[in-house]
Amino acid sequence: MNFCETPFDSVIERVAAARRASGRADKVSLLAVSKTQSAAAVDALARFGQRAFGENYVQEALAKQRELAACGSTSSALEWHLIGPLQSNKCREVAAHFDWLQSLDRAKLIEPLARHRPTNRGPLNVLIQVNIDDEANKSGCAPAAIAALTASVATTPNLRLRGLMAIPAATPDLALRRDAFQRMRALFDALHATHAGIDTLSMGMSEDFELAIAEGATMVRVGTVLFGARCGNRRSGIGNSKSRAAASPTLLRLLAMLVGLGPTGRCCTNATDSRFPIRDTRHHRLHRRRQHGAQPGRRADSQWRARRFDRGRRAERRSSRRVGAQHGVDANYPNSIPESSYSPVGAAQPRQGFDRKVSRLRRSYN
Repeated sequence: MNFCETPFDSVIERVAAARRASGRADKVSLLAVSKTQSAAAVDALARFGQRAFGENYVQEALAKQRELAACGSTSSALEWHLIGPLQSNKCREVAAHFDWLQSLDRAKLIEPLARHRPTNRGPLNVLIQVNIDDEANKSGCAPAAIAALTASVATTPNLRLRGLMAIPAATPDLALRRDAFQRMRALFDALHATHAGIDTLSMGMSEDFELAIAEGATMVRVGTVLFGARCGNRRSGIGNSKSRAAASPTLLRLLAMLVGLGPTGRCCTNATDSRFPIRDTRHHRLHRRRQHGAQPGRRADSQWRARRFDRGRRAERRSSRRVGAQHGVDANYPNSIPESSYSPVGAAQPRQGFDRKVSRLRRSYN
């Protein structure tokens, strides 16, 4: 790559060179994987002529589409592919706002996708994702389930079956990757022979797209080579300048530890302050209490509770003595209750509150 060549030009040239080296005359499409990238990065690449963009997360893609539409870019001319796993509760958004679904892996998704597809957008292009290496942590159907899914999609209106997609195991052994690509090519050829309109085999990423082209891929998914290393958090609002500028809380804690800041941002000037880890919320509480003059620690907590309990008991005793004095009860001899305070059996009990207070007073002196 010369100094005037962009990463996009370099990838286009590498795709063309791989296609020529394998002796292929057909076209190989480039899908720019823009997950975790900003809407500005998508717009910049679109100005170079790239039209197909792949996203892993529905909400992130919708946010980028809205931002691109708001800034007046050529978002309407872009082609959006969902390449990540699809949950059934996201079928409405995918059917309404995407042009391709490359990760269909179960029959449960077919009916809601077809039902929510707007008629003015044409059929939704669908690729069946195959778990070619049978990895437990990856989506995709087994090769044996391709026939059933193909039959279901082919007979469903508003959906158009275009081919297969796979993400082979990320192994440094290129021979194993080549074997996975060859097995996918065999499945694609068998599907192409029995169904009309099958024309897309999506496989190969930034590390191995040239090898995938040599083994028959008609679409490659490239992200890191085009955009650089991924950055950002999809949950923090991709494309939002504030979220992109905000530093990670963990990074802030590390910086505070390096410059010697305490949990509250003040400088740790003695050994006691430096004992408090920044992430421990209990130490945050103790540090605040220390600022107000209390001693940190569980012992201080128990002493504070005991003092509060004692104050309550003393107040209760003072109240009982005061009430007893009002009704003729000697505080030094709580059993000396006047005869006038008793009521005959069955009569009204107007002094029940007084009796309870006298009983409490007796217990306090026993």
